[in-house]
Amino acid sequence: MKGRIGMKYLRTVAILGSLFLLVGCVTNQLNSRLFSMKPALYLSKTKTSQEERSGISFQKIEIVDSRSGLEKDYLGFKNEIIDFWKNNISESIDSKIAEDLGKEKVHSLSSQNTLKIEVKSFYANISGFFWGTTRAVVWLKVSIRNDNQVVLENEYKDMYKTDGTDKDYEGPIVDTIEGGANIAIGMTLRITLDKFYKEYEKILKK
Repeated sequence: MKGRIGMKYLRTVAILGSLFLLVGCVTNQLNSRLFSMKPALYLSKTKTSQEERSGISFQKIEIVDSRSGLEKDYLGFKNEIIDFWKNNISESIDSKIAEDLGKEKVHSLSSQNTLKIEVKSFYANISGFFWGTTRAVVWLKVSIRNDNQVVLENEYKDMYKTDGTDKDYEGPIVDTIEGGANIAIGMTLRITLDKFYKEYEKILKK
């Protein structure tokens, strides 16, 4: 009797182990598929008002990718480097800021402000089996200088987790794996930059 119970237990453990292994393999394949796709980064439209961005302009923008892949992000997760976009993330973030503010304000000769953004985390991780869930993380260290004087220095960190069914998700419910991940990271970047715009505008109005 004990022998039969032991065999059943071993079979159950073996089946569960196989299922966990299968799920892990599928998840790894989902994330590895991102490397084969080269879309432009999804540009989620800013939710700040024109008034909240009206006074913002920069003579120069410098965006530095400082991700190492060795340290953890601010949430304690592995700081992954999974880039699958047409352009590198520095170019993509620069394009997003130009889209938000207007091209004439991101390289303005009338402005004395220099914007530097250090990218500490920027990735979309997919997990799940039949219906994938995306966790997108953006962590930016931002500084603004005017004639070598520090005007603003802060870090902006955001995480957006979605399975494509929440009311905030900007894509279709039925989407490709890559499409969903691209939209999630684009939305997270928008949330992060909007926080920066609002804080900087408050400084300008003082």
